[in-house]
Amino acid sequence: MSTTLPLLLTSATLSAAGYVAVDWAIPRASATFLAAGRRGADLNKPSRPILPESMGLLPALAYALVLVLQLPVLFAPASSSYPNAVPEPTSLPLASLPHALTSYLAALLSVIAMTFLGFADDVLDVRWRHKIALPAFAALPMLVVYAVQGASTDVVVPRFLRGSLLTRLIGLVGDARLAHLGAAYYVYMAAVAVFCTNAINIVAGINGVEAAQTVVIALTLLGNSAAQLLTSSNPTTRATHLLATLLVLPWLAVTLALLRHNRYPARVFVGDTFTYASGMVFAVTGITGHFSKTLLLFFIPQIVNFALSVPQLAGWVPCPRHRLPSVADPSVPDAEVLLVASRVTVAAADLGSMGWATLAMVSALGLADVVHDPHVPISQLNMGATASDAFKKAPLPLSTLPPSPQSPSGDNNKKRSRRSKKTTPADVPSTESTVTTTVAAVSFTNLTLINAVLVRCARWGTLAVNEGRLCAMVAVVQVAGSVLGLLVRYGGTGLVD
Repeated sequence: MSTTLPLLLTSATLSAAGYVAVDWAIPRASATFLAAGRRGADLNKPSRPILPESMGLLPALAYALVLVLQLPVLFAPASSSYPNAVPEPTSLPLASLPHALTSYLAALLSVIAMTFLGFADDVLDVRWRHKIALPAFAALPMLVVYAVQGASTDVVVPRFLRGSLLTRLIGLVGDARLAHLGAAYYVYMAAVAVFCTNAINIVAGINGVEAAQTVVIALTLLGNSAAQLLTSSNPTTRATHLLATLLVLPWLAVTLALLRHNRYPARVFVGDTFTYASGMVFAVTGITGHFSKTLLLFFIPQIVNFALSVPQLAGWVPCPRHRLPSVADPSVPDAEVLLVASRVTVAAADLGSMGWATLAMVSALGLADVVHDPHVPISQLNMGATASDAFKKAPLPLSTLPPSPQSPSGDNNKKRSRRSKKTTPADVPSTESTVTTTVAAVSFTNLTLINAVLVRCARWGTLAVNEGRLCAMVAVVQVAGSVLGLLVRYGGTGLVD
């Protein structure tokens, strides 16, 4: 511990400097980002204020600089009689970790690559089917170094699986605690990189939520590594978790600075640049620290959000372009805005068996609010084939459309208004004849973690929630997920080393 403490103090000092630099740079760089066209409207405010986007680039650059500045202290050349000797860590904890410098530089390279790809996504608006695999390419340096080092591809088997049929199928005998995955482990780690980056990216839509969940996960990782440093007697385990700490601590500092400007009411947007870089920091930390399986336990809320999102992403139920919460009353000032869960209204005939099963399950679990109505005007449908046909056959001017309970419908309304411009007044049917045409419909809240929190609040008597308070609630859910992950990690495997 006597040799570990100076390294941690050095990292903490440089991290604090990174915090100050990011906090100073963000307000001064905002005008430059706006002038360059990196801007976006805050859809959860009636006035739709325009804010600078992609500001996650600044903390990512500061993070890379801090990691570079740590190099001379962490990896000073060892004394050697050979003038061209390869530098090795001089500190006792890192000296027990072979190729520590190579792992450190590979992690830095992966984060920089992911930052570049995230900023490119912000600028070019890459489609989902193209960008979902980008993190796997960015993680290649880390994976290649891991393979060259000949690092372990074993995973700890949870107690409840030891001796089960599943463990026998993968070749384990008896109550073996370790499973050797071989090449499959690298596929798994690439999948971890893809999941971590996209998981933080899709839990979004309200001020501060991306940075807040990042702060909680970073603190959890630091706590996990601190437990290993304090309790483990294995030099390699201590070294890997020290290296993980030195990777996470600077990211926590620069994220806290970003959160000051992104929390409600936000003055900047973080962009995909930040969410992708953040996910990659966590992925390389788990790989470098040799606890990539444990890492997923700290993403339980993101896993729940992904599971909730699958039915809409897979097309089992309609999915709008944006699924962020809705403004309860657009007529109030921005400071008094309350949010409710956004909704999709679709004709019952447009739902298949998978759609009905999905809605029944999420409603039973209390994660979505599902309402059946046998008489809904076609003009109030905002998703589905019936709605599309109705707009094609009887396009309505934007002014005649009833207000949608869903914030993202602004995008749909823009599409409808463009269609109405192509139609002459003689082609537009009267509002009365359209509204009297009704169909059996289903209205349900969008299937996301944030909307699920709002649904639970409504069932507990709070029908609408302030945006800042909603972000705090999501952060509490993240904390609960981290606590659960720690309990599973240390109670489920029986191993602390």
